[in-house]
Amino acid sequence: MSKETRTIAVIGNLGVGKTLLIESMAFKAGAVTRLGELQKGTSRIAVHQEEKNRKMSLFLCPACFDFGNYRFQMIDTPGANDFRCDRTAGLAVADAALLVVDPTVGVDMASKRLLEEAQSFKLPVIVVVSRMDNSNANSDCWQDFGVDSVVPFQTNINSGNDFQEPTELLAEGSDLPESLLEKVVEQDEELMEAYFEGNELPFDKLKQAFANGVLKSEIVPVLYCSSISQKGTESLANTIGSLFPGPKNSIFAERSGLLGKTDPALQIFKTRHEGKMGEVQYARVASGKINKGDTLKNSRNADNERLTQLYKVNIGDREGIDSVQAGDIVALVKLKSALGGDTLGKGGKLNDIPFPKPTSWEAIDSETEKDATKVSDAIKTLLREDPAVTYGYKSETHQNVIECFGEIQLSVLSSRAQNEFGVKAIASAPKIPYKETFTSTGNATYRHKKQSGGSGQFGECALKVTPLMRDEGFKFVDNIVGGKIPKKFIGSVEKGVSQGMEKGSLIGAQVVDIEVSVFDGKTHDVDSNDISFQIAGLQCFRMLESQCQKIILEPIYKVDITVPDNLMGEIIGDLNARRGRILGQDASGQGLTTIKAEVPLMEMYKYDNTLRSIAKGDGFFDMEFHTYEPLPADQTKKVIAASQAENK
Repeated sequence: MSKETRTIAVIGNLGVGKTLLIESMAFKAGAVTRLGELQKGTSRIAVHQEEKNRKMSLFLCPACFDFGNYRFQMIDTPGANDFRCDRTAGLAVADAALLVVDPTVGVDMASKRLLEEAQSFKLPVIVVVSRMDNSNANSDCWQDFGVDSVVPFQTNINSGNDFQEPTELLAEGSDLPESLLEKVVEQDEELMEAYFEGNELPFDKLKQAFANGVLKSEIVPVLYCSSISQKGTESLANTIGSLFPGPKNSIFAERSGLLGKTDPALQIFKTRHEGKMGEVQYARVASGKINKGDTLKNSRNADNERLTQLYKVNIGDREGIDSVQAGDIVALVKLKSALGGDTLGKGGKLNDIPFPKPTSWEAIDSETEKDATKVSDAIKTLLREDPAVTYGYKSETHQNVIECFGEIQLSVLSSRAQNEFGVKAIASAPKIPYKETFTSTGNATYRHKKQSGGSGQFGECALKVTPLMRDEGFKFVDNIVGGKIPKKFIGSVEKGVSQGMEKGSLIGAQVVDIEVSVFDGKTHDVDSNDISFQIAGLQCFRMLESQCQKIILEPIYKVDITVPDNLMGEIIGDLNARRGRILGQDASGQGLTTIKAEVPLMEMYKYDNTLRSIAKGDGFFDMEFHTYEPLPADQTKKVIAASQAENK
């Protein structure tokens, strides 16, 4: 008889013991013969050399095993916020989440945020208080979540050497704590009525109401365990099996409208480079049955992908199989172009994984010029594992720039490039992609004439420049009357102007937000040609630049910073010092405030370090491009001086 599948994302802050919890459950289930420990380098999940060296999980990794009547598909996610894209992917394809908390540290801001994140995917959540065998463990730490949906599910909890197998509160004949009972009866009108009238509450209805509340994430039960001794892990496994949904009620499939559909569809949620196996894609099947040898279409680029091999994912290894069905996690190899987030199927498309936007950026160069292509190729190959990280050449600054999520991630990428590809990537401060624009109107006329025997060159044009509103781009207007410049050369003038706009006169930045009209000109029957009017357009534009007033524009980003309430003043003060414009504040009700601001990009370089210093790890931020605005006069002088010094 096939086992009921449960697919669970395991989330938590850095160092709380997520990987150890999964390994402990697998050991308790008999899926492995020894308890793997990341700190000792014996983990069967965090097996990459970088993870062993740093003694921390860095990459999402599925670990699947049988436990009693169930097949657990656990998705281990990194705790470091630098790798939050992996956490997002894990939550996107899961049907439930375990939020692991270290009782010696307590419920920090990251744990509160992770609870909100899991619930944003409509996932049921269980809080797992691990490391209860530590003498400093605080069994009441869950109360610091500050929300009434988080309630204890077990009793008789001691810490240290006194920690024993917990006892379930929701047992027939037991008295439930008032906080738990009130949350349970809220799930059922008949129960609520009986509760307020003082009538007996049927245990079966209480149990069903509790389960319904968990499924809707209106009840978040708290369970306890020790991963080292395995105490509490069997109770946790039984609770997972009884409360979390299986494939028939998959939240993952239902979210995309594919629940119960027969057309095959799967979503790739992680790409990993795994030694001799090469590039391995991990995917979850949302609907239908998929056989080895099937061809499925990628909904992103319409490529047909033939699934030459299917691998069942276990903890620490894989085994070839002939088919998979809705709910299964499967490993795929030798795909042509598929990336994390892609849907492969025969018609249906799953929701896009809502990857966050990068918050950190660095210029990447090679140690020697001859290694430039090798470094670039290595970074691009590694970044197939993380589709939210971008890398490429920026024409505005003439640099290769990586946009990622922090120093740890960048350090891992650099180390892997050297260890796996034999090249050294050098990170440095990236240049800011400034732009230039006009703030006054002007007219100019330029004649290009060249005679050197035979046919010469002749082109004359008169141009007018007018400033536009911000973000309106570039408009070219043909105001020629009477055919003074033939239609075939109007485009040549525009090409010349566009060429001039590529490198402005102030700092060599792109010129934007202007209208240029050609209103007069002259031609020569023999000597006028395309190149003549391109040169005339370019030089006439240069004359306009010298005659008119211009300014430098800098990129402005929208920034959301979430910190504990008591740090709000310090964060706002720091943003003001960065020329930030505070737009407002949102209080979450859990002792956290999100500050919304607009900040110049140049002021946000390495902001993650500043925030970490101020908030001691209890802060995070998101940012995305908003617009361009005039650079202040004092900053303009510095930027122009730096540009001139660089170009000497």
